[in-house]
Amino acid sequence: MLKAVGMIGLGLLLGMIGTDVTSGAHRFTFGIPELADGIGFVSLAMGLFGICDIINSLEKRERREILKGRLTGFWLSRSDLRAAAPAVLRGTLCGSLLGILRRRRDSFSFTAYMIEKKSSRHPESFGKGNICGVAAPESANNAAAQTSFVPLLTLGIPPNVVLAMMAGAMMIHGIQPGPRVISSNPELFWGVIVSMWVGNLILVLLNLPLVGIWVRLLSVPFRLLYPAILLFCCIGLYSVNNNTFDIA
Repeated sequence: MLKAVGMIGLGLLLGMIGTDVTSGAHRFTFGIPELADGIGFVSLAMGLFGICDIINSLEKRERREILKGRLTGFWLSRSDLRAAAPAVLRGTLCGSLLGILRRRRDSFSFTAYMIEKKSSRHPESFGKGNICGVAAPESANNAAAQTSFVPLLTLGIPPNVVLAMMAGAMMIHGIQPGPRVISSNPELFWGVIVSMWVGNLILVLLNLPLVGIWVRLLSVPFRLLYPAILLFCCIGLYSVNNNTFDIA
């Protein structure tokens, strides 16, 4: 509670930076003209979720084992599909309910894994290669990512940080998330629905043939990943307004 109140206060202070609407006076700009319009949404998002994550990770010593062996057998067999089908259905149902109820994001996978392990005839096989232990949590995670739009688009309440950023982007474009968004902006609502189907289809088409490349990313040490992530963050920030102040 104390941290939440502190972050609310910090957010209000950051939101006060800029030009006053009624008087036109500059507030907390310290004579810097780039702050006359306030702190940019993209700069704030990149700083909080990009730069901060890198700094936090650099404080910890890399303890993972770098993948060096050759990986094969990415495609699922028919027996794997038959074994995973019930787990996928149960995980999808679990993730859908938790996504609507606005539970913590990491609770989707853990809850689905726990349910699958409790209902399995061979719980001792979990953690030793049981495909249901992977299928159920991932299905729950994917389902929750889509049903979490329900409280945002119907009540205007973002259930997680990512959708809070999306709500902010909607407000920037003059769209108020809430009960009336379906009637006032039907193209946005149905566009989101269609994008979920199209996005899942594209993910299947990309991930199945390229899964070997994604797994190979595990062989890249963190000391090489962090500079690359930092570089892409800076490129994205600069490309918005072609201004180095946004990077700073």
